[in-house]
Amino acid sequence: MRLRNNIGISIIIILFICANLVFLNFYNDVWWDSSVYMGMGKYIFSSGKYGLWEESRPLILPLILGIGWKLGFDAVYFSRIVSVIFAILVIILTYKIGIKLFSKKTGLLAAFFTAFSYNFLFFSPNILTEIPSTFFVLLAFYYFLSNRFFLMGLFSGIAVMTRLFQIFTLVGLCLAFFF
Repeated sequence: MRLRNNIGISIIIILFICANLVFLNFYNDVWWDSSVYMGMGKYIFSSGKYGLWEESRPLILPLILGIGWKLGFDAVYFSRIVSVIFAILVIILTYKIGIKLFSKKTGLLAAFFTAFSYNFLFFSPNILTEIPSTFFVLLAFYYFLSNRFFLMGLFSGIAVMTRLFQIFTLVGLCLAFFF
């Protein structure tokens, strides 16, 4: 995707980043689920010396967040930046799927409405699994549309390993694949 040919999505992403800079310091406290994911990342990369473990949580987000902790970054800011990056990737994939299914104008509208919907904008700097797992589901759907079924299955599995409830979203994708 060349930025020169996609100035509209570039503007949407820049505005989204600016809006998120406001929310980056808005949350003084880290929510419980967010702290669990960061703690699990510490637990994984310290071989159980630091952090905590909850068996019922999926592994992908703690693995990503643990890398930042292991590299010595501030765990909270690194995690929030990772969350915003996943949100940007969701916007880009929404745009690309909109173009693939309809038109460039529809892709831009879909990306705009995704980026600036209140819930998406408010929760994008939060350290939760919803947005990263949505990215992997959209990536699986994009590869489904491109008839690249191995990658569809791979990213479907990663989506479920990021958030277990994505299994319900992916059942429809699998049914469409078989029919």
